[in-house]
Amino acid sequence: MLVLKIVIGILLLWALYWVITGLNNKVMQKFKHDFLDSGSFGIAFVSNLCIFFGHMWYVEALEKSGDILNGMFIMGIGGIGLLLLVLINIRKTNFIVGLLGSVIQIALFGIASFFAFFLIFLVGAFFANARPVYNIND
Repeated sequence: MLVLKIVIGILLLWALYWVITGLNNKVMQKFKHDFLDSGSFGIAFVSNLCIFFGHMWYVEALEKSGDILNGMFIMGIGGIGLLLLVLINIRKTNFIVGLLGSVIQIALFGIASFFAFFLIFLVGAFFANARPVYNIND
């Protein structure tokens, strides 16, 4: 049963890939605008990081009765970045296509940003030559 679930999951991911790339190609043909490009991913990546770390800062300040405005400001910068991405998409296409494409784009880039952040962290740790430290005095 596990093999069947894995095969179905792979097939669903493959179908999702073909649907998304097909829709992106249709939009490219009609509006000459690419939803899934590296510039949009960069904006979404930085915005998602701002929202994530701003939320962490906000919660930490809330627990310590500190200044919550710093975290809210960083989250606001991230929200403005995502709003800018939506407005660019709407301006280059029409309202419906731009809004629906932005929802799909932000969802996909949000997931990709999560994995890209940890991949960047792991690559940085690898090139920093991090080694385990053992305590032999115990």
